[in-house]
Amino acid sequence: MIMDLVEKTPDFLIGTVLAGGLWFGLNYTVLADRAMDRVAKDEIVPECMAELQGTEASIASALSPMREFDQIPLFGPMMRDIERQYRLSDVQRRSICACSAERVSRAARFEYALHTASFRVIEPESVANLRGDALRFVQTQVCGVLPWVR
Repeated sequence: MIMDLVEKTPDFLIGTVLAGGLWFGLNYTVLADRAMDRVAKDEIVPECMAELQGTEASIASALSPMREFDQIPLFGPMMRDIERQYRLSDVQRRSICACSAERVSRAARFEYALHTASFRVIEPESVANLRGDALRFVQTQVCGVLPWVR
């Protein structure tokens, strides 16, 4: 049955389908990974780190009225410990964001290959939402514990 279909199909159409399949295969195996790595390094990870720093800054500003009590013997050290507990180092932020970017890229690999194979004309929803999905991975704490999320 399939052989009958192939025999009835014009040669130029078979060549076009084969060429399209090879182009998509190249994109899936090589080009999409490179493009996703570049997007993760240049866009997703820096935006994620900025988001985490912004959250830390808002927590620090919420705790700032309590700094008036720093002179009280037990309260001052306790407040400094609380502030220290809610901070992440740059290395921790970068590793959490890189892990979430990798997980998002792995989940959207087929769609990103479609995106690159179409010369970025076709943009599936999962490709358009890569940044938001990466932040959702961060919030679920799959890639690392956020001290302010319990």
